[in-house]
Amino acid sequence: MDAECLPLSDRTDEVAPGRRQVRRSDRPVLWRPSGPGAVRAAMPLPRSRRSGGLATGLRAAFQEAGAPFAITFLRGAAARVTAPAESRAEPAAASRFAATG
Repeated sequence: MDAECLPLSDRTDEVAPGRRQVRRSDRPVLWRPSGPGAVRAAMPLPRSRRSGGLATGLRAAFQEAGAPFAITFLRGAAARVTAPAESRAEPAAASRFAATG
């Protein structure tokens, strides 16, 4: 497959006339040219089952979607809350108190 071309579905019964639908399996192909690279999440250290489960669930969801994903484990809510503003992470996990306080 050519890196510059996206394979399109020939099914026309689910799409508006004059448009073509990209297959669900082609998500990774769509992700690469969009340019963001991996989605980086700032997470607390996985010391509890809850935070470890959240990290595992996020990784599994991104992997299933075919999107690259990386987790940065940061100690301290202040570091995680400022990570998106400093372009070190897109989503950040913190308590409501830490995010608003």
